[in-house]
Amino acid sequence: MSRPVNIVSLRQKIRNIENDQAREAQRENVMALVVVAQMLPQGVVKGGSAMAVRYGSGARATKDLDAARQQDEDHFLDELEDKLEAGWQGFTGRVKQVKKPSPAGVPPQYVMTPFDIKLQYEGKDWKTVRFEVAHNELHVADSVDRQISDELSSLFMDLGFDAPDPVPVMKPEHQIAQKIHAATFPDSQRAHDLVDLQILVANEDIDYSKAKELCEQTFKYRGDHSWPSEFVRGEGWDDVYRAAVENMTLPGVEILGLEDAIRWSNDLVKRIDFS
Repeated sequence: MSRPVNIVSLRQKIRNIENDQAREAQRENVMALVVVAQMLPQGVVKGGSAMAVRYGSGARATKDLDAARQQDEDHFLDELEDKLEAGWQGFTGRVKQVKKPSPAGVPPQYVMTPFDIKLQYEGKDWKTVRFEVAHNELHVADSVDRQISDELSSLFMDLGFDAPDPVPVMKPEHQIAQKIHAATFPDSQRAHDLVDLQILVANEDIDYSKAKELCEQTFKYRGDHSWPSEFVRGEGWDDVYRAAVENMTLPGVEILGLEDAIRWSNDLVKRIDFS
């Protein structure tokens, strides 16, 4: 099977497979993230995007792509623009910077530089991906895993594309350190990080000594609260956590209720700290 010859053919093939508007939109959103990830300069995919790349769309429903860059921002963007212009399997794109937000309840160090990547397929507008990029904090982009779930590969191969290459994603120990820091930040609204932590621990062979080292470094580097820290139920956590659980369809992973998840997460902190 050959890949679609134009945007009309691409959309029709997706429609034929999914036969449902919501599923069509979800498939296109996930495909768009992978397309951009195929053209990223040196760096690493992080956050919820890394969860989706590792485990598939059932681990995290996201339309954004988060990354950390190895080089300075100007050189990174120049290289990204060149790669988007050259394209990948008929997909091309262009970068548009947008205003940096100041969201309530999000620590400043977690607010990354945002861009919109306008993707085209065979010269016609297709999707826009919100792309957020951070600096190479604690060398997170220097040591990576290369992963892509079978589900994400199938999204392309079912349409006649070649399988996408594995994507550089942050190491699980680094992701655990960042998620513990973010979710234990005073007044944090990131209850969804407790779901991600359960998925990571259930699926990865965690080096707990390395996780302790990275937790200590992350908390010291950011300097806003101390390690070891405690998970405390915050305002709005019930709704945020419930939404994260409802959006997760990952076979073989049993997700706890919020109260049990908070206890489990605090036990995880102790396990890491005693390693």
